[in-house]
Amino acid sequence: MFFFFRYTKAKNDVASALTILNNHLLYRSYLVGDQITLADICVVSALVYPMKLVCDKNFLKPFVNVIRWFTTCVNQPQFKAVLGDVTMCKVELLAPGQEAPAAAGAAKKVETKPKEAKKAKAKAVEDEEEEPLVVPEKKAEHPYKIMDKDQPSAFSMDAWKKTYSNATNLEEAMATFWQIFDKEGWSLWHQAYKYNEENKKIFMTSNAVGGFQQRTDEIRKWAFGVMDVLGTEETVLEIKGVWLLRGDTVEHMIQANDDANWYEWTKLAGKDMDPSDEVKAQVAAYWINETELEGKPIQDSKVFK
Repeated sequence: MFFFFRYTKAKNDVASALTILNNHLLYRSYLVGDQITLADICVVSALVYPMKLVCDKNFLKPFVNVIRWFTTCVNQPQFKAVLGDVTMCKVELLAPGQEAPAAAGAAKKVETKPKEAKKAKAKAVEDEEEEPLVVPEKKAEHPYKIMDKDQPSAFSMDAWKKTYSNATNLEEAMATFWQIFDKEGWSLWHQAYKYNEENKKIFMTSNAVGGFQQRTDEIRKWAFGVMDVLGTEETVLEIKGVWLLRGDTVEHMIQANDDANWYEWTKLAGKDMDPSDEVKAQVAAYWINETELEGKPIQDSKVFK
């Protein structure tokens, strides 16, 4: 299926086109097939300037599939070689003399005659007296924040990330980790992609890993993980990883990142489950190894910290 996209000043036309594109990409990585084709190149090229200059964050909120696909494409080396780094629009660029959109809910100024103005004012006061004051609901705190307050842990994720990042010897860093690991407040999980048969090219598989970690940003304060692309294009490319998460469940990861549903999660250690010597060796291998893992070559490795 091919899409022909033409940007106009009418945002409703843009939204209509993006809705069609967003629905098409709901269960697809790319417009046609399982890899980038000329269709992706053409549509991305048409979207570059709207995405950079006009389509700000609020406008793009309903089009999460389009954002995922677009950012996946423009971050490929081949696209970057032509387009350079594409920075998504934060504030809509306005034409000279164009007024910024009025704030939502702003009252429109209406000219009225003196008597009509008095009546309107009186009615407004009456309405204010009749209508009860609506207090906006306070945004619920994240479960991890509540956990930090109600079930504090001596383990500091920030301290561990600094230890890992600054280590000259990762084996020594791992020895430190097992000394400070709090299995009552944190848990370790093995992650394995369920659909490795979809992974055809190394760069595409690596990009999928990067996209997964970007979409996990909401829980960055309470998560640490290493994800690897294992195998070869001639055999099979696998995505696997080991994560350290706050609490004793992977549900908060799944709530923060829908893509987590496409992975099998196996608990390695945590509440009521001490890390065995085998698990310690497995975690160390995932967090330390750079060339080979589980007897397979490591094509790419990304650390979420």
